[in-house]
Amino acid sequence: MRKLLFLLFLFGFSLINFSLKAQDTICPVVDTLPFTTDSTHFKIWNGESYEQFFVKGMNLGISVPGTSPGELAATTEDYYRWFTEIKDAGFNAIRIYTLHYPRFYHALDSFNTANKNNPLFVFVGIWLEEELEGYDLDLYTLTDTFDVNGRIAVDAVHGNANVPCPRIGKGCGEYTTDISQWVIGYIIGREVYWEEVVNANLRHPTNTSFVGQFLSVDSAQPATTWLAQRMDNVLKHEMNNYGTARPISFSSWPTLDPIDHPLFPGRTYLVEDTAFFDLTRIDHSRAPGGIFASFHAYPYYPPFIDEDPKYQGRQDHLGENPYLAYIEDMAAFHKGMPLLIAEFGTPTSWASASDSRSNMNHGGNSSNQVGNNAIRMFRNYQQANIAGGCYFAWIDEWFKRTWITDEVDFNVYSRQRWHNLMAAEQNFGLKEYVQANISFQSTQFFGVTAPIVSVENAASYAYFHTKLLLNDPIEAGDTLWVGIDTYDNAIGESILPNGVSSSNRMEFALELTSTSANLYVTKAYDIDGIFFGIDKEEIYKPGQLYRSIVSNGAEWVLMQWHNDELDVNAIQKIGELKINQPGEILNSISYANNNTEVEIRLPWTMINFTDPSQMEVLHDDTATRFVKETAVSDGVAFTFFYENQKLETTNRYSWQKWITTTFPYQEQFKEAYFLVKDSLITMVSNPTIGRCDYYQFEANKTTTVDASKGVLSNDFQLDGKVLRAQLGTQPARGSVSLNPDGSFVYIPEDSIKGNDQFTYFALGEGLPSREVSVYVNIVDTITGGEPPEPPEPPQPPEPPVEPPVEPPLVDLEAEIVALGPNPNEGVFRFESDVFVDKYEIRDSKGQLMKESFILDVKGTVDLSALDDGMYYFTVFAGEQIISKKILLRRESN
Repeated sequence: MRKLLFLLFLFGFSLINFSLKAQDTICPVVDTLPFTTDSTHFKIWNGESYEQFFVKGMNLGISVPGTSPGELAATTEDYYRWFTEIKDAGFNAIRIYTLHYPRFYHALDSFNTANKNNPLFVFVGIWLEEELEGYDLDLYTLTDTFDVNGRIAVDAVHGNANVPCPRIGKGCGEYTTDISQWVIGYIIGREVYWEEVVNANLRHPTNTSFVGQFLSVDSAQPATTWLAQRMDNVLKHEMNNYGTARPISFSSWPTLDPIDHPLFPGRTYLVEDTAFFDLTRIDHSRAPGGIFASFHAYPYYPPFIDEDPKYQGRQDHLGENPYLAYIEDMAAFHKGMPLLIAEFGTPTSWASASDSRSNMNHGGNSSNQVGNNAIRMFRNYQQANIAGGCYFAWIDEWFKRTWITDEVDFNVYSRQRWHNLMAAEQNFGLKEYVQANISFQSTQFFGVTAPIVSVENAASYAYFHTKLLLNDPIEAGDTLWVGIDTYDNAIGESILPNGVSSSNRMEFALELTSTSANLYVTKAYDIDGIFFGIDKEEIYKPGQLYRSIVSNGAEWVLMQWHNDELDVNAIQKIGELKINQPGEILNSISYANNNTEVEIRLPWTMINFTDPSQMEVLHDDTATRFVKETAVSDGVAFTFFYENQKLETTNRYSWQKWITTTFPYQEQFKEAYFLVKDSLITMVSNPTIGRCDYYQFEANKTTTVDASKGVLSNDFQLDGKVLRAQLGTQPARGSVSLNPDGSFVYIPEDSIKGNDQFTYFALGEGLPSREVSVYVNIVDTITGGEPPEPPEPPQPPEPPVEPPVEPPLVDLEAEIVALGPNPNEGVFRFESDVFVDKYEIRDSKGQLMKESFILDVKGTVDLSALDDGMYYFTVFAGEQIISKKILLRRESN
């Protein structure tokens, strides 16, 4: 091994210093913070200055099936696999809400150590309790418990906490892994209830001012004062104990935003909108890392996003989008600090809990729609020039409740044992959990000559399954009726919607053709509007009892749900089921083998099961408005009518009850993941971070430096995985041959000693780095010997090996956008085959120099006000983003 001393800047900005003779040539060491903020974005230290970057974050919920959030059940293997997949999809940060067990911190450190050129950063949450015994909905009551949580969270980040176990519903253990170098900032708190803000203001009227070590307020509402005190305590604890700081925020949501919105009578959020937090009242001029606004903001709630006239009519590249107007309004209000949308997304639930004018709804979305919505909202944040966003969420979490299904899946203790595909909040993940092996059992064999040969059934975590084998295929003009009796053979309707009577009384009837499927329910058992109650006359239908009764010829209704109590036309016809759409999560009916095999999948809530793990169904008494009664099913029976023949099962299908997630399940990607992965890395280009290097070489010797100690060894990128080096300038007193992997060969001139220097650019899948200096000190003999090798980190699982992909450096898709002349003295012309929404001009450091929204296929770009040099011209055209290098060069006079 050649004698080589090197200095390594890693993300903690520490300097490994050996016996060096030319201190003035060593890379500058600045006592600064790894992350800070400006008026719009987060900034990261590159070794010499701060560079702005855009957050492409992912919220990391970890409630795997069968667990509640307080169990923090994710394993080390789960974390490492998720980090790999999240980074592969183009995300550059994750967000956690609370203190995890030590294995999270160890897994993140191991992942980033193994992927030092493309690490995953993190926003750390500090949880604000909401279920303390006797809690009086006054934020000031939570002061002591929150401050303790804050100190523990900061200590855990720095690998300096020992939290005794057990702590029910909370992380605990010995925290020895320091992840502080990867922590962008703290997002403290949770979605606070309006009553907590109002009570804080009413009960502490004199607490309107505060002067802390880093933050202060004057003449603010007491709730905002309380918030400033909590944030200051976190900053103070970190600075006083660890000598550093980082950006900080409080987690809020639109119902508590500080913007005035029009009043719409009858809306439940009207009272909520009287309370607010206002971070602009906090003086953060002494906070080293600054503060930022953080909101959980979705396109569909609160309704004022759609209903406020000032937001209506706003367009983005896909059509009307009041949500974009709201984000722009929020950014304008919080001028002077970054705005991070810390939660956003749309779920793949079969039902929508709320709709929006932008068609980015709270459910009812296909997986493809969810992926496209995610990219659309990221682009909206870029267009609004805010700091970025954290997508919600990584995995489907079964424990969650949704208002529109509250009256059916109300058992909080059993909800996590099964997956409610109708509940929006359970279906936000880019990953889902499916039962690995679904075991069907025979319910009835009708005979090889019968129109329906056999019936098989299965009960899985998510569906009630039925398989039918037909003698003759369902063809155009054919109709197959399936009557379903879910409980108690003594009650239910005796006549199918087509007039055929049955001895198996029924609650539901499914009408199947070769191209359609419609699910009907008896009026008595129809739960449309159950959340609003029977007093909501505009929605409630006389005869709805929310339980099955004996009837003969009563009305059948197509299943539908209202999701807006003020709009009687806000109806989703959930009974109109989907057939044979490949890759579609919402599929309910699939035909196979020339339409002779039929598989029916019905989400449990669609057939009024309140807890399939215990075979419980809804059997309500409308006289007890806030109590929901249930019955235990005695099994499911069927009546079929096909090819003019009626067939009835004599057996009732029942299944083994379960109290844990005893069935094996598989974690798998939704199609949305791949859509996000295809777009996110290149959608917004962040700068590649190249950091100064220093080497000491012996005179009159050719020195080879391998990649592990090469110029890229302390560099990284926020976007993508591929990192390459490109030589900038040759050294003045020697020559260098620089390889793309950062390894190089340095040859000094004969008999020289002293200092030399060359430069390079680090090229990632985002913008290139600034020009990076490499300092060389040439000596007779290197003293001090080889530096000790750093200890080997714990070996993580081997990440999948992918072939290197060359980053797009110049002239992407030249056939779509033509630009010229290039080079040019100031005015460039472009023509495009598609409409261009906007263009951006950024300098070589990634700073935005100019942007314009044009909506045309051609135009001119006037750069005469800019200095000569290389710039990046980026065109946004529909879903395409095309980037080119352009050179501005004027002839000398």
